[in-house]
Amino acid sequence: MDLKLSIVKILVLEDNKFILSIIQAALKVYDSQIYLAADQHAAVEMFKELQPEIVISDLHMDEGTSWGFLEMVKSYKRDKVLVVSSDFELLGKVEDEISLEGWQFVSKNNRKWLMQIQLAVKSFFSASPIALGN
Repeated sequence: MDLKLSIVKILVLEDNKFILSIIQAALKVYDSQIYLAADQHAAVEMFKELQPEIVISDLHMDEGTSWGFLEMVKSYKRDKVLVVSSDFELLGKVEDEISLEGWQFVSKNNRKWLMQIQLAVKSFFSASPIALGN
């Protein structure tokens, strides 16, 4: 039987273009295809079309929060989700109310937030095998 593995798709939702470019650069070390969304509406459309294995989402957006996007991601039962925010209280609320087992949370207030994002993505790759092609 010939198994063909596909490249892992990572969807990143971040409305700050500078931070988005930093995250994109940090993720280039992984064997993945990185898709970038600058707002929640684009992220929803991209998620539905691409069905990414890993999702990284900023929480606090210029247009409010990405709460609706994250609830939609949860309905697809994705467990490789990283939620990033500078609003620690809101980050805790998402963790308590809508997260699934396997979701990870990073505060941008921590000076090592980018390293924490890299470690979280690394853990997604090294944890149980990512279901490819779903």
